[in-house]
Formats: sequence, C-alpha cells, structure tokens
Amino acid sequence: MSSTWLPRALLGSIIVLYAIWGGIFIDRTGFDTPDGRTFCLWDDAMITMHYARNLSDGSGLVWNPGEEPVQGISNLGVAMIMAVIHALPVDAANASLVFQLLNLATLVAILVFVFLLATLLY
Repeated sequence: MSSTWLPRALLGSIIVLYAIWGGIFIDRTGFDTPDGRTFCLWDDAMITMHYARNLSDGSGLVWNPGEEPVQGISNLGVAMIMAVIHALPVDAANASLVFQLLNLATLVAILVFVFLLATLLY
C-alpha cells in the first residue's frame, strides 16, 4: 500500500472543512431584502465592485458615470475580474456571491497546488 494515502486523506479533510467554513462565511455575508437574498463584500471590495459595474456597463472605470474620474480601486486585476462577472447574465444582487464563490474555488485550488508542489519537492 502506498504511503501517500494519509497526506491525501488529510488534504481531502482540509478541503472539505475549508469549503464548509467558506460556505458558512459566504452565507453570513448575505441578508434578506424584499427583492430576495442579497450578498455583500467587505468595504474595499464593494467600492471596487461599484467601479467594475460601471466599467461593465460601458461607462469606464469611474465612480459616477459622466462625472470627473476619481481613483478609488486598490487592485486593477480584481476590478477586471469583477467587471467580467458583471458582464455575465447574473443580477447585481448576486454578483458579490459569484465573486465570493470564485474566490473560494481559487483558494481550494491553491491548497491542491501547494500539496502537489510539496509532494513533488519532498
């Protein structure tokens, strides 16, 4: 029997626990409104999401369309990803949810890649 079953089982357990924790965290960022459940991000990310929505709508990377541009994003790459999310057929109330799920999937993938790199180097 291979000696890699224990590390793989441990990795699987960590991924499952992390996904559960992440799901609970994402659920707690949501709240009910008269229009349904809405999700939000932390303050800086919500500001970037506002810029990204305007970019996706064709107004450019601005806070208020038609007004003088104001620099307000802290990460251009994140703003571009958020703009792509806004271009998808997802309503604005769920754009934050899609972004959070994308981040959770990315972090789980990083766990797997770190495990594979560690086993390769070990």
